[in-house]
Amino acid sequence: MKIRDASKNDCQQIAQIYNYYIENTAITYEYEKLDDKEIYRRMSSIVEKFPYLVCLDGENVVGYIYCKQYIEREACLYSVEASLYVDHNHIKMGIGKMLYQQLIRRLEKMGIVNLYVSISCCARNDEYVDDNSINFHKHLGFREVGTFVNCGYKFNRWYNLCWMEKTISEYDQIKKEVTNYNLIKDEFC
Repeated sequence: MKIRDASKNDCQQIAQIYNYYIENTAITYEYEKLDDKEIYRRMSSIVEKFPYLVCLDGENVVGYIYCKQYIEREACLYSVEASLYVDHNHIKMGIGKMLYQQLIRRLEKMGIVNLYVSISCCARNDEYVDDNSINFHKHLGFREVGTFVNCGYKFNRWYNLCWMEKTISEYDQIKKEVTNYNLIKDEFC
C-alpha cells in the first residue's frame, strides 16, 4: 500500500468509492451519484490549501482522505474537518488508519491544532449505518463532542450526525499563521 497526494487521474476511482456509499449507505447524506468531473471540481478547491490523499493498492485507489477548514473564519484557521472513505471491499485492512496517520503528519506541519469529523449515526444500527465509524475514530483517539439529532433524511428514515474531535497539536505552541499545504507537500513525497 502506498499513500500519496491525489491527482486528477484518481477522480474516477474516487467517484466509484464514494458512489457506493451514496447508493448503499446513509454514511453520506448525498442522494445522487457523482462523476469524476464533480469529484475533480471539489478536489480542486480543497488542494488549494489542504491535503487530499489517496491510498493505492498497486495502481488502484482503495481509500482517500481530505480535509477543509472547519469554519471559514480567521479565528478558526487552526481547525479542520476531515472526510475519509475506504473502498467497501477493503475495509478493516488498516487503510483508514494509515490515511489518518499521513494526514495528521501533514496537518501538524501546517500548524493545525484541531481535527473534527462528522459521522452519520442512529439510535440503533440498521442496514445503512452502524457504529463502526464511531468506534474506529474512538480507537484513533477522537472523542465525541455532540450529536445533531434527526438532521439527515435518507432511505425514508432520519439519521443523526455525531461530531468528534481530536487535538493533534499543543494549544500553546501554535504558529501565528497556518502554512498552506502546497508550500510543504514536497517534504512528504
